[in-house]
Amino acid sequence: MSQNKQFLLVIFILFILSGILYWVIWGNRSELIVQEEVPFQISVENFRRYDCRENPCHMKIPRGKKKICIKKTGYYPLCKNFLLPWRKITSWIPNLKRIPRIIGDKGEIDIEPKGKQEESLSSYHENTQEKKYSFSNETGELFFISEQGEKQHITRFFGIQNPNMIPYKKNLFLYTDTEVFYIETEKRKKTRIFTGTDITLQSYPFDLAIISADDKLMKFNNQSKTFALLPFSASLRHIASCGKNTIFYASQEENILSFYQYHLHSEKGTKITSAKGATNFTLECGSSDHEIRLIYENQDNKIIQF
Repeated sequence: MSQNKQFLLVIFILFILSGILYWVIWGNRSELIVQEEVPFQISVENFRRYDCRENPCHMKIPRGKKKICIKKTGYYPLCKNFLLPWRKITSWIPNLKRIPRIIGDKGEIDIEPKGKQEESLSSYHENTQEKKYSFSNETGELFFISEQGEKQHITRFFGIQNPNMIPYKKNLFLYTDTEVFYIETEKRKKTRIFTGTDITLQSYPFDLAIISADDKLMKFNNQSKTFALLPFSASLRHIASCGKNTIFYASQEENILSFYQYHLHSEKGTKITSAKGATNFTLECGSSDHEIRLIYENQDNKIIQF
């Protein structure tokens, strides 16, 4: 073989090898775009790892079936299988779940109340009750107190002393240890809606009212004026209404507290976390959809992030 032919053969082989190398490194690629708050880490099975510092994060990945995982501090890892097409763009917005953690409030997170929804429920009801309603043990009369301080008769009760009064929307719950009345103040109408034993009642933001009686919890239905049984047990102090259809509650089993998120619409609950600790707290909403607060009487408050 002449030198010219040998030279051309070498050039041809190098050309083929460079083409293969280009295909392996640049040509056989698909683009993945991940949208998530940075920083986070992406791992591609049998390929490599990316440390993402920009959102969105762009990656060139060999095409084909790939298992891709995302890791982020404070969140559970998430993996997903992708079929990445050749020279196409695939987008992923992962739904990461926060790992629950309980922390103190000293300088770590601002837990001061923000707005009316964050106010203490007990103080809200007490203040509202004092300004609006008055009950006479002597005559059994219930009065509405106007802004000018004038008493306006609503209705009369017989055989009731020192009832509890809980405002609800524009109306009122009046209850004793054994019965609950619903007062429609504008109509001046009272309706006995429940009888039982050891009754306590609490209303919450988003028009939620829950009654505890006979070791059961029941939710008030404003349309039917009846109570429906809730499938869990908790102190009324350990329930927080943080959305139109979402409540959080803490349930105690021996010395363990378990925290749950319950969806009223679907009637499904999800456990957030468990912890040991004192139970002398009031459960309140946090500053985001992924926080709840434990407001203690005589010790540092705590926050659960999830």
